[in-house]
Amino acid sequence: MTVTNWKPSATPDQARKGTFDIELPSGICILGCSLVEKDGKRFVGFPQNTWKKSDGKTLYFPTVSIPDKDRKNAFDVQALDALEKCRAGAKE
Repeated sequence: MTVTNWKPSATPDQARKGTFDIELPSGICILGCSLVEKDGKRFVGFPQNTWKKSDGKTLYFPTVSIPDKDRKNAFDVQALDALEKCRAGAKE
């Protein structure tokens, strides 16, 4: 797994700290992932689409999902490690 295109958030005080892209070993790319830090935890937020209900409320839904919690946690560990390597390389 490789992370590219790290972009820090313009508002780092919010939970979403920045965005990045992930390339999986299969060659599949997931564009527009987010680094989320909330309640002392860090995880990968997948890209989302939005739509507005008739009452004007905006709803969000992910375009990629890993329904199994253990698999999602394992994915996050790998992705966050790759993100740290990407960020360290950007500082060099």
